[in-house]
Amino acid sequence: MNKSTYVLVAAIAALSVLHVASFGFCLQDDTYIGLRYSRNFSSGEGFVYNSGERVEGYTNFLWIVIGTVPFLLEINPIVYIRIIGMLTAILATIASGKLAFVVSGKSRFAFVFRSFIFACIPFAMGEAAMGLETLLFLFFVLYAFSSYIAEIQDSGRRGGYSGLLLALAYLTRPEGLAVVLLPATVDLLRWLRMKNRKWTGRQLLERERERERDGQSLDSLHYHILYLE
Repeated sequence: MNKSTYVLVAAIAALSVLHVASFGFCLQDDTYIGLRYSRNFSSGEGFVYNSGERVEGYTNFLWIVIGTVPFLLEINPIVYIRIIGMLTAILATIASGKLAFVVSGKSRFAFVFRSFIFACIPFAMGEAAMGLETLLFLFFVLYAFSSYIAEIQDSGRRGGYSGLLLALAYLTRPEGLAVVLLPATVDLLRWLRMKNRKWTGRQLLERERERERDGQSLDSLHYHILYLE
């Protein structure tokens, strides 16, 4: 990305923060419930709403853990959660643009336009203003899918970031498990297709020469040897 694109991204990030701030002070009751769990956990009582009552009354484990920080550092938890909400708004906005960037074949216009549209969605920015974990969950999901698509497009790509991000999404919201099923199904179908395909050494070398001409990494030869034979 060139300098002008970075300036546009910064402007869109600022727009998302301003949009969140425009809702004013409107933390939802679920936010206070979550902070109570966070406070009790940070004080050693465990993940409980009332001390001694072992009842799981939350569905956003990772958000509860994040909420323990102000109690451990002895800072204002309300100010903290509002700042975190703004940060998640920025992250989700950029992640939506990243997914559009990957799907569109690395179009910078798609990145900027999609990020701008996302930053203008009142429901999304409102969730951040209310101190909820929704946009953190969206960030993990959107960035996971953009990473997953990139991994499919380049079989020699190192790292399993999409899997890690989907795991974090599941820790943030229980419906993250349902989201995991989509790439898992795609991987299963790809594996079944590859299992029935036999590659000779000559075919692999010819394939790698084609990939080299296309500017792709020769390291993917090892991938084909390990997973396709």
